[in-house]
Amino acid sequence: MIASDMLLFACILFLLLFTAVYIACYPSILIQIKSFLSLKILWLVVGVLVVISCIISGVISYNSKLYWDFSADGFNCFISLFRFPLGISALIIPIVALLAANHRSEQTKKQIELANTQNVFQNYYKHVEEFTKYVNSIESKLFFSVRKLHKYLYPYSKDGRYFFKNCCY
Repeated sequence: MIASDMLLFACILFLLLFTAVYIACYPSILIQIKSFLSLKILWLVVGVLVVISCIISGVISYNSKLYWDFSADGFNCFISLFRFPLGISALIIPIVALLAANHRSEQTKKQIELANTQNVFQNYYKHVEEFTKYVNSIESKLFFSVRKLHKYLYPYSKDGRYFFKNCCY
């Protein structure tokens, strides 16, 4: 009984390490904006767990003298014999939940980055518009382009940094 618990723990540790290494080696597998069910890592983890569970069940079935018994004792015997492969199959649920949480956070991170890029873009054009209004209100006859003046005074404004050229913020 203790050996099977140790083996179950070793399998859990192996699968968690395998998943972590796979995600570290192929981070783009989670970053893509895809549905969760179309991710390769999901089906890889589920497939590996199901295959391991089936192999262990086959080994148990081959090495045990089993017979059909649909009584309560038969079901209890089934549960006690196949506790280990059922435990491995039950690991699918928490591992998939962890993958789903990670996928959701990666998608949220990507959405925040896209929203930030859009905000910088909108802020730049709003800044240019307000600058143009201000310069036009000061001087009605300009001998230079307001856009060129803006670009000269605020060279980093396209990056979202609105400070003067000689300022060192």
